[in-house]
Amino acid sequence: MNDKNSKKIGRPVGSKSKETLKRQEIEAELKQSIMRFSDKLVKAQINVAEGCTYLYEITYDKNNKPSKPTIITDKDTIENFLMGELKEVDKKFYYITTKTPDVKAIDSLLDRAFGKAKQQIGIEGEVTVNKYDGLSEEELAKRISDLIGSTGGKKG
Repeated sequence: MNDKNSKKIGRPVGSKSKETLKRQEIEAELKQSIMRFSDKLVKAQINVAEGCTYLYEITYDKNNKPSKPTIITDKDTIENFLMGELKEVDKKFYYITTKTPDVKAIDSLLDRAFGKAKQQIGIEGEVTVNKYDGLSEEELAKRISDLIGSTGGKKG
C-alpha cells in the first residue's frame, strides 16, 4: 500500500483526547482556586505545625448548671484573658487549652521550603549482574563454544 493513499487512523501524534483536555482544564481551575487561598492554607498548616491554643468559655444558668464549653474567637476577649483582665463575671468561666504540634505538618512545611531530605534505603541480598557471573573460565569457554556451535559458526 502506498503511504500517500493510506488513511490516517486516530488522533494526530502529539494531540490530546477530549478527556485529557477536560481533566487538564479542571486541574488548572483547581490550582487557581488553591492559589487564591495559598496564604491562608500555609498559615493554617503553620498553626497546626506549631500547635494550637484555644480559649473556652463556660456560662452558668440561674440554677448554676454549666453550659457546654464554647470556643472564643473574639480577639478582644482573648486579649483580655491573656492580660488577666477577665474575671469570673456574669457567671462565666474561661480556660485555655493547647493542642500539641503535628510532626507531619512540620515535615510537610520543611519539605516544601527546603526540599525533601535524602533518605537511605537498605537492600540486602545477592545481585547478579548477568547470568554468566560466577562461572569458571572453563564453564564460560564451554558456553561460548556451545553458542558458536548453535549458530553454525556464522557471525552475527
